[in-house]
Amino acid sequence: MNPAASNGPFDSKLVEYKNSVLRLNCHFDSQTEWDEQGIAQRGHQLGEALCKI
Repeated sequence: MNPAASNGPFDSKLVEYKNSVLRLNCHFDSQTEWDEQGIAQRGHQLGEALCKI
């Protein structure tokens, strides 16, 4: 997936993420943009999920 998405725009990456079999990428189904705030929020969510495990 990474070679297909590469450094392209987020819109084109969304197409690749929607075709991903990784459940981790389901997060992007509801995203319309990916900025610094979104990255930080996603990191926080992943951290919380890991702590529960």
